[in-house]
Amino acid sequence: MGIETQTAYRLNAILNAGAILGRVLPGHVADPFGVFNTMCVTALTCTAFILGLWFNAGRDETMITSFAVLFGFWSGAAISLTPVCVGQICDTKDYGKRSGTSFFVTSFGALTGIPLAGAILQARGGAYDGLILFAGGCYGASLAAFITARCIARGCGLKVVF
Repeated sequence: MGIETQTAYRLNAILNAGAILGRVLPGHVADPFGVFNTMCVTALTCTAFILGLWFNAGRDETMITSFAVLFGFWSGAAISLTPVCVGQICDTKDYGKRSGTSFFVTSFGALTGIPLAGAILQARGGAYDGLILFAGGCYGASLAAFITARCIARGCGLKVVF
């Protein structure tokens, strides 16, 4: 069930290749528009791609490959902008503590993500629909967290650059 093993390995490389530009370009966009604003747009776009493109791709390799490139680009921003977001909401002297704490908290997601994904796949008989919905829900939760942090730190106005 699914795609060939070699194609799956290739998709991983394609996703990471897309993330190269995604790690660089959003930083340039974040300067004039705000880091948290950029992260909110990124999380919203990733959620849309997961639930809109990946969920509806089925076994269509073209759609899955398109998803890998697009998601790779947009999710790459999370890698490069997360430390900047942490720096925006703390004093410079506290950056090490805050950065360490944020990555400590997120490490639980990284630690449990693969076993949870395996359990979801097993429960669904190898079908990816449950896993895709779980991933979309997690990205939606991250969007809510970034919006909440932005509102607490600087207010909820759409014109606020933060």
